[in-house]
This record gives sequence, structure tokens and C-alpha cells, in this order.
Amino acid sequence: MTPGQARLAAAVRQVLPSVRADLERLVRIPSVSADPAAAPHLWASAGQVAALLREAGLPEVDVVTAGDSRPAVLGRRPGPPGAPTVLLYAHYDVQPPGEAAAWDGDPFEPAERDGRLYGRGAADDKAGVAVHLAVLRACRIAYRDSLPVGVTVLVEGEEEIGSPALPVFLRAYRDRLAADVLLAHAPFAAPFTARRGGRAYQAARSALDEAWGTPAVDVGAGGSIPFVTGYAGLFPDAEILITGVADPDTRAHDANESLHLATFERACVAEALLLHAIA
Repeated sequence: MTPGQARLAAAVRQVLPSVRADLERLVRIPSVSADPAAAPHLWASAGQVAALLREAGLPEVDVVTAGDSRPAVLGRRPGPPGAPTVLLYAHYDVQPPGEAAAWDGDPFEPAERDGRLYGRGAADDKAGVAVHLAVLRACRIAYRDSLPVGVTVLVEGEEEIGSPALPVFLRAYRDRLAADVLLAHAPFAAPFTARRGGRAYQAARSALDEAWGTPAVDVGAGGSIPFVTGYAGLFPDAEILITGVADPDTRAHDANESLHLATFERACVAEALLLHAIA
């Protein structure tokens, strides 16, 4: 790593304990978008995410809706003059936990076992929210309370039910969502073919190489999320990078969903190095 990269990676590791604590607080909120009775929990989760983004240094943060959408969080911090803008996407809503007997513990009480953090949403996708928080906090340390690029953050609350209000939402907030690069921590859904070879894609490859200490490998995953295809249609020139804080034992949508904490740390480092490289 260069001295700048090493300083940024060290800052990520410095903020990880606080980010881990915030992730656990988010996991404790049963934000199941498929359950109409969980509406107060969706608002609570959105409010918590908004507060965390403000604390991470975003001066413009709002909890917003469009049409019949669940609440979403939209935040922004401009970058230096001439710097590109990166849109960081994630979702705070989760799948229903299913049968309690299938879990080794309470699905909404995070628990660490053998290097993994268990709980509904610990990986899909509250870990995505936590990665963005880690990067924003680390950049403030490494760049002396500034960011190397412009950053917009969108955290939605209905991905797990297919983002039904997405077209209305994108039209309503198009001006605030415009970006040069979209990054997004995502499971599988609607098919999307990423354009490889662009500046951001090459920066992502380099960032992943550095964070894992081994060359990244391209594999076909066969899907993305509704937001990706909708955003690509509205902003065809934006580079879209899809990542996920997951490994073969994550069990997203299943009982005993979990986050591999070492993978989580590397994902945070990789995203921070990516913003550094894009800048």
C-alpha cells in the first residue's frame, strides 16, 4: 500500500468497534418490510440510519418517501471542486425471520460466535449500511474532516419486497441521486450486466486486491437488485459497481443469517480505498 492507502486502512480499523456497535443496534430493529405491522420499526430504522449518517459527517440528510414508498434515507456531502460524485446504496429492511425454532438464538438479538455476527439483517443488508458508515468515518480521520469525492447515500426500506415504489421514487429524487459512480451492497434479484473496464471498475479491482492481499476474480452472479436496473435506466452513463458483504455461510434470507467479521473488515477497507482511488 502507498502511505495514503495505509493511513486510510488504519483509519478504517480505528472506527470498526463503533461501527460494529451501530450495526448491532440496527439488527435489533425488526424492520421487516413485508409485515404491515412493522411500519413503526421501518420508521425507527430509517431514523437511526439518518442519525448515524449525520454523525458520520453528512450535512444534508433527510428521511423521505415518494408515493406509497416505505421511508428511505437520502444524504449528501459535496466533494472538492471537480471531484466526481459517488452514490453509496444499501437497504435497511430485512426478510421475516421465519420459524424461531430454526434459529440458534433470537434473530433480532445479535450474537457473535466463531468470528461471525448472527442476526437477521446482520449481512443483508445492514452490513451494507455499516460499511458505508465505516468509510465515511474513516475518511474524516484520514482526510482531516473532509471527503476525497462527493458522496450521496441512499438507504431504502423496501428492497426485500422488490422496491415496488422505485419508479416513483427515482423520478421524485432524480436531481439528488445523480452520480458518476454507484456502489451497493446487494444480494441477487433482477439481472444486470455491469460494464467492465471503466475507471471506477478498475479502481474497484485495485481496492479489492489491496484489501484482500490477493488478486480479485470476476465471476458471474446472475442478478442484482431492483434499484440497480432502475438507476441504470435513468442514468445510463453512470458506472455501477455491485458488491456484497457475504460468503458461502452467510445464509441471507435463511435462519441463522450471519456476517463474517473478517470479511466485513476487508469490505470496509476496500470501499475506503475505492473512494481514494476514484478521487
